[in-house]
Amino acid sequence: MVKNRRLVGIFNCSAMIIQEIEKQGFCDEMDLASILEDTTGQYYSCLREKLPILFEENNQIHSLRLDEMNEDFFSNLKKIISEADIYLLHLLAYCIDRAIKQCYNGLETFEEEYEEIEGLNDNCAETGIIILKRSTCAWHVRNIGSCMEKLFRNFYYIKKPASIRISNYFLQRFSVLRNGKKNLRAAISPLTKEELVIFSKPYDRMNIRTKQKQHYFRVEGLKNTEWLEQEIISNMEYAGTLGVDILVFPEMLGSQEMLDNVLEFFRRNYEKKVPPLVVFPSIWEKTENDRNNTNVSCLLLDGKEVMFKQNKRIRYCMGDEIKIFEDINRDSQMTDVLNVLHIDGIGRICIIICYDYLHSDNREMIKELLQPTLICCPSFSTGSFNFQILQENGYYMGCNSIWCNTCSAANVAGSDKNFKIVGGIGTLNKNCDQLDAKTFKTVFKGKKMCKKETCSQCVYHSDIPLKK
Repeated sequence: MVKNRRLVGIFNCSAMIIQEIEKQGFCDEMDLASILEDTTGQYYSCLREKLPILFEENNQIHSLRLDEMNEDFFSNLKKIISEADIYLLHLLAYCIDRAIKQCYNGLETFEEEYEEIEGLNDNCAETGIIILKRSTCAWHVRNIGSCMEKLFRNFYYIKKPASIRISNYFLQRFSVLRNGKKNLRAAISPLTKEELVIFSKPYDRMNIRTKQKQHYFRVEGLKNTEWLEQEIISNMEYAGTLGVDILVFPEMLGSQEMLDNVLEFFRRNYEKKVPPLVVFPSIWEKTENDRNNTNVSCLLLDGKEVMFKQNKRIRYCMGDEIKIFEDINRDSQMTDVLNVLHIDGIGRICIIICYDYLHSDNREMIKELLQPTLICCPSFSTGSFNFQILQENGYYMGCNSIWCNTCSAANVAGSDKNFKIVGGIGTLNKNCDQLDAKTFKTVFKGKKMCKKETCSQCVYHSDIPLKK
């Protein structure tokens, strides 16, 4: 990414502008249009007078060069910000977004295949604003009436939460999408209908906040791990032969040993083709005295390395009258992290594990905060109804989802009744036929409806068109 101090300085100023706009409030759609469209009006005239370098002689926005971002430029820019004229700040944010695009693109480099950053500005802690390059998305949906979207075309921002760390990963487009590729091929692998997860019986301990008794459960381990490991390897290879770009496995069917072995296998057998991105079966890890049990989903790059690990945030709750909670995240000092992968053509990818996706407040918080365009949801669920009705939940903001359950969960349910389907892929795109609901999503048959005699090569895929 770009590490030039002058560009960091202008991103810092942009964060200060956004901070003040957030404080005073965005103006409405009509008022914003009057400011941006009247190029002879008082706000354009004022900005031309205070910061003339922002404009060409024909009043078009000037593409700034590094040498033009000098001490006088920053002094004048900061003075305008300090005056806190809300309408002038809207126009200033709009102009800077356009003025620095060419300079930024000319300096952007990748030292590695992907890079992790907090933001392009380094005053995130002071301003509460994280500025990022906007990755394009082929199925982008215009957010009608959004002043933020109107102001920021090339960059965008995240409001930094007090208690959550945001880790942003930028991966080069060609690492996932080959030149001329017309579709993103997404896939799920439910893996098996066999009973594999060993759950504890419910047990009691004290709620650390209320000091009252609470009921919990944990995962004690997995059965047939050697066989399961081979199934994961086989399905990754099979998905690779199908040309899959991103493959999602279910929740709770992984272990750290299995992950290590799978990574080592594909490092040794580097000639084998696998999907560039794989959401490995989530790993439920028990710790001593249940002090800090975790449920973690790992995103693999080329089957050979872990790009990031996403913790499940919300404890699953089973039972109606008596609630029994998943015993994870007991350590209150543990850092809460949300990971986002940015790729041009796809946009912003995040992993939301099972109950985290079903939990309304958590799901909507993540969507509002991260503005994802693709959500990967590994699950181990005894039902599918809520996942089905949520499949199109993000369409208003241009967000597709890949949901992968496992037929293995039917053993916990004690019935195949809720396993008519086992996953689904949102296929929202600019070419969807509004008279054909099947063009908006694909669902896949589960244990009750599947006619397969064995679960060998259990991989289902669907394409999301990338051409507008």
